[in-house]
Amino acid sequence: MQKLLAYIVFRRRETSFFALLWKRETNIVCYVKKQRFLPRIFRQMETFRAWFINTLSTPVEMPKLEHVTGTVEYQEGGLPKALQSLNERLPELKKQIRIASMKRAKETISESASADDVIIDMVGTISSLDKAAHGLVKRLRDGYALYDPELEHSIKDHEMFANKVLERPERSKGMGGNLAQEDIDALLDLAATVQSLYAQRERIKEYLDKRMKDIAPNTTYVAGAMIGAQLIALAKSLRRLAMMPAGTVQLLGAETALFRHLRNRNARPPKHGIIFNHPLLQKAPFKRRGKVATTLADQISIAARVDFFKGEFVGDTLRKKVEEVAK
Repeated sequence: MQKLLAYIVFRRRETSFFALLWKRETNIVCYVKKQRFLPRIFRQMETFRAWFINTLSTPVEMPKLEHVTGTVEYQEGGLPKALQSLNERLPELKKQIRIASMKRAKETISESASADDVIIDMVGTISSLDKAAHGLVKRLRDGYALYDPELEHSIKDHEMFANKVLERPERSKGMGGNLAQEDIDALLDLAATVQSLYAQRERIKEYLDKRMKDIAPNTTYVAGAMIGAQLIALAKSLRRLAMMPAGTVQLLGAETALFRHLRNRNARPPKHGIIFNHPLLQKAPFKRRGKVATTLADQISIAARVDFFKGEFVGDTLRKKVEEVAK
């Protein structure tokens, strides 16, 4: 009795080919009706064997079969004598293959989860919170402007405005109308909702800052935690960000402007993408922003590669190069 590792059924031109993969690589038993398909079958068997050996934990035992390549003797049922026992054990073999496939699928899913996925998810969460808070605070401003338009126009920051509404300040002596108490309570509830969204965003941002320092310390030091996380999200992983050339890193987030330029040569090409939010780039003179953006993208690309390959901390050196160009 030898341990059978796989059973494959190939069908070519309505002809069935049965192949058996055994534990020993040199002991391959097969049955074919046309020998010209044998090399192709062996190639497919070798690919399947490498996967199956790593996944099957309880090999199925089958009786030893002799090598058959020429004329074979058939029984009344139509199968060769050597394959009769194999045909009887086929349901059990299929069950074992299914168990091995499920096990391998679970392992693949478990291995695919990484810290990059959490970073990408948190960046999307912050973006969703910003969008929701922006929409709600616009409604809050529209409603509160009916009651106290002077206060609504005096505070431009949305978060500060929501906090001020919750403090219930005295109404300005102006053009506001008289609202019922239940209307004012509804506006206060809306302001509390907006405030909770901004508080949740701040908690996620603090978590993101901490995780980015652990996962990509060099990228965080050069680009900042939020910009670094957004670059990882746009690249889909730290590995892909590390493999990107600096020119691609520079334009991440500016795909719309880039494709507009490619469709219409009269449209100006973008100089930078999400890295435009970097403080050094914001403070740089307009004529030097292109050079600063190029240098910043170069240093971020280097920092991402150091982080991915777990190198030493060089973020301070890389950032100094950007600061020198931005002066």
